Amino acid sequence: MSWMFPRSSGIHAPETREWILGALYLPVFLFFLNFAILTYFPALGFPLTEPRNYFFANLLYMTVNFAVMLLIFRRTLWQSLREFEGKMLLSVLIGFGMCYGANLVLTTAYTVLDIMPENYNQEAVNSLLGGYPLAMTLCTVVLAPLAEECLFRGVLFTPFCKKCPWVGYVLSVLLFSGIHVVNAIGIQSPVELILCFVQYVPLSLFLCWACQKTRSIWGSITLHALINGISCLFMLLDSAAGQAGGLF
Repeated sequence: MSWMFPRSSGIHAPETREWILGALYLPVFLFFLNFAILTYFPALGFPLTEPRNYFFANLLYMTVNFAVMLLIFRRTLWQSLREFEGKMLLSVLIGFGMCYGANLVLTTAYTVLDIMPENYNQEAVNSLLGGYPLAMTLCTVVLAPLAEECLFRGVLFTPFCKKCPWVGYVLSVLLFSGIHVVNAIGIQSPVELILCFVQYVPLSLFLCWACQKTRSIWGSITLHALINGISCLFMLLDSAAGQAGGLF
């Protein structure tokens, strides 16, 4: 069972300059960029109630974050990629299996207790994926994983790994899970928000685990991309099946 317990020694953390710039950008990612897009898109005559404008707003948000993270963490990303070995993929696959199992248990518990909340973030992704499948697949499989892992694992997790890993786990889980439900504040009840928040906890935990186990941020990036990619595939297949069913 030793494979379940990652070692923190040798983990490739960002350089001090990268960490400072990433930490400074974190509130931009969490609050200011989102607020600016929500404010200026309608002000410029592009109401976000129209699906096309909403898609381009999300595309802009993801593209900017991806470009900034690529610029800030380019050295760490390149060095970590060079050290990322093929055998590390086994840890990624194990992380995927554990994450899938945890989500299955959680979904089953929610269903049995009849407390399944409406996940607005997931519904928004499904809607955009249905209208713009190729672009949204690129965003969710490439752009979002790299940007989010640089921030939530690179900035909030890896610096604590050597001396106090649990602090990194707590910070990363709280902010990663929180950012996926923040847009539903004021729409859902506190109980529904908490239930949605908990849905993202297993993913966040095992992304941290993959980063720590592989001692590389590319471990969590790869796991994140794999989970998002499979989710997109199932959504697209479900959408295609629904459209085919409507023909008969």
